[in-house]
Amino acid sequence: MNSNEHLFKEQLRYWDAGLVLNVNWISERLLCLLESMIKLSNYNKIDKHTLLCLTDAFNRLIRSKAYKNLPDNYPFIALIKELREKLNRLVQSNEYSEQLKFTLSSELKSRLISARYEMLDYFQKLKFSELDFTEEKTFLEKDQDEKMNGEKKGWQIRYEALKRKQLREAA
Repeated sequence: MNSNEHLFKEQLRYWDAGLVLNVNWISERLLCLLESMIKLSNYNKIDKHTLLCLTDAFNRLIRSKAYKNLPDNYPFIALIKELREKLNRLVQSNEYSEQLKFTLSSELKSRLISARYEMLDYFQKLKFSELDFTEEKTFLEKDQDEKMNGEKKGWQIRYEALKRKQLREAA
């Protein structure tokens, strides 16, 4: 049994039901983000759009109510903060680049692989395009969003908003 497996295997033994919902919401998204970062680190270069979407996902994750209400013994709080900081610095230092090198140190990459491995048996593995990094909405809110935004996915809307913000700041 790995170091955190007991927490994920018997969640209700360590956390109350409300905290378990937060842990599951965050962990599902974190697993996806770790998987994405590991894959992206294998490419020679990535486009700025990809980096912006990944960074925005980490920023939204940390701003979420679920993250703010994680139990103190959730094992990946520091890792999430560290990755968000690194990604935000990378965005700022490559403000004018459309293609950039995305590398992870061997130590960080092995930590990401280890964290991903710890979570694989307990959380659903989803694609980035299938996840919404905003708080869970009610059925009525989701229905209204779909009507207002047509067929656009959440990440497309966020990317367009980030692009507009960037253009305003550059002007």
